[in-house]
Amino acid sequence: MYIVRMVFQLPDINRSEFIRSVRFLATSGGVPVHLADNTRPLRPEEIRHLEAQGNVSTDWSAIRVAHEFVTERVHGSHFIGSCVLGAFHDQDGLPAGIYHSTLREAAIGNECRVYRCPLVEHTVVDRGVTLVGSRVAGRHDGAAPSFGNGLVLEVGIETGGRGIPVFADIDHKLAHRILEPAPGDSDGNLDSYRRFVADYRRYADLPWSYIGPECRVDEATITASWIGPSARVGERAIISGSTILSGPNEVTRISGAAAVRDAIVQWGTVVESGALITRSVMMEHTHGERHGKVSESIVGPNSSIGEGEVTASFVGPFTAAHHQSLVIAAFWPQGRGNVGYGANVGSNHTSRAPDQEIWPGEGMFFGLDCAVKFPANFRDAPYSVLATGIVTAPQRMAFPFSLVSDLPRELLADSDRPVPQGLNLLVPAWLLRRNLYAIMRNEAKFRERNKAIRSTFDFDVLRPEIRRLMVAARDRLVAVAAGAPDRVYLPGDIEGIGANVIREEDRRSAVDAYDRAIRLGEYRSRHASGEDLSPDSREEFGRLLLWLRHGVVESRNRDHVRGPEIIPDYARTHTETSDDHFVRQVDDDIRAMLITLDRPELAAELD
Repeated sequence: MYIVRMVFQLPDINRSEFIRSVRFLATSGGVPVHLADNTRPLRPEEIRHLEAQGNVSTDWSAIRVAHEFVTERVHGSHFIGSCVLGAFHDQDGLPAGIYHSTLREAAIGNECRVYRCPLVEHTVVDRGVTLVGSRVAGRHDGAAPSFGNGLVLEVGIETGGRGIPVFADIDHKLAHRILEPAPGDSDGNLDSYRRFVADYRRYADLPWSYIGPECRVDEATITASWIGPSARVGERAIISGSTILSGPNEVTRISGAAAVRDAIVQWGTVVESGALITRSVMMEHTHGERHGKVSESIVGPNSSIGEGEVTASFVGPFTAAHHQSLVIAAFWPQGRGNVGYGANVGSNHTSRAPDQEIWPGEGMFFGLDCAVKFPANFRDAPYSVLATGIVTAPQRMAFPFSLVSDLPRELLADSDRPVPQGLNLLVPAWLLRRNLYAIMRNEAKFRERNKAIRSTFDFDVLRPEIRRLMVAARDRLVAVAAGAPDRVYLPGDIEGIGANVIREEDRRSAVDAYDRAIRLGEYRSRHASGEDLSPDSREEFGRLLLWLRHGVVESRNRDHVRGPEIIPDYARTHTETSDDHFVRQVDDDIRAMLITLDRPELAAELD
């Protein structure tokens, strides 16, 4: 198992834009910063003018307005209790002002557009907000206090035991560190974190909802929530007891009948088309869509959850679950994986209690309709694939870049040893041997698609911690005395085999594949660090790069051999391997690398 070690350091609460903004409103009594010390009572002639335009108030003396306020932009509205109104002059597009709406104990900032809102109460609406056909309310018994900050999420174990209190500015590495303390971390560190979040929660507590500058809210319902600058909320969206962080360059969008309840949604995230986010954290630039459900979970940056369900899980960055599937009680901080249609990663209930969990490895692929029984630990098997339709027994598997599939019938019949029922076939290093295209494409894809700016990632799939796992896996395979070609290895024969069988031919092939990938990764790291390689090392590095390129091309070619045998117009509708965008990118990158290694003769082999 590998753990990324970091110096334990809590963020500075005073640098949080969210907390600074909350603190100001707490001291200003719910008046936006641009209206602080800039309001006055209504004049008698203004009251008469407002009433002539169909406006009513329970007490006009309780209304304060900006010094530049004009009455011409307020029509047919009802004001209850103390309200603060800004100046409305902007006529670009939808004219600024308040039209046919009801306000109760609310503050409306300069140049806002409030149209046909049945009720806006106990709410601060900041400068330049467009609010159309929406209901907004402040503190409410049915919503989480402090805009969802301080909630304790039980991730990994549904019944508790791996709980983490969360706050709006939490990032991926800090969440990982709290949920999986590094060696040497003391209980004092965790106590410090809990005290920090308790302070954060206290600072975040306000009686009002808040809608930040330049937001647009159309036909939505918002209760006891904080909506950050420039956010877009609409199309019957519901937000309750939540913090929605947003900014002009990282616009957060909640729309399409989506619902966010007692949750934290960070910058640049999109929640749409009926998605339901409950008691969860959606970290920066995540996506919830197509009726996807996320509850009691943390979803890491750049991930996408659609149609399926994620419950009681810590799902790391770049994880995709685009189809009907279930992920429950998964402790998956490394993420970068994919959950196929019908995958059931969720047998956390033993019929005694729902207290079991799974630890998937980085980049793991759960195939169509697979079923994974808990407890399961694949942490030391990054970038492994569970094939379509298999059922895996509880196990710990520790072979990176592997394939787990059904046992061939002939293996059951022809094995030199009886094979117990319920086991699967494990092919170690299968992706290194048969699907380098997928591995290298993922590395490039994650690097290109990364939008997170508050969390950083190492995209190298052959980086040191993964190489250490490959070295350990290779050494365990080498330690086994070679057997006859038809020999099989059962659980107990090789450490980390899990509830699976390994064939002798696959053991031998995996040793070679691991060895090549380990050496390639070492050379890539040495070259990236600027180390001056010897001529022999440059030659070996170049040969390994050609091996990598050959593996990428061959794995892509398999589709073009099989496809035309099945689909009549496959050749016409699919790009040839030589024209594949990613294959060409690999060729260009390897050619450039070979030139820097002063190996033009090897570069010529790419032609």
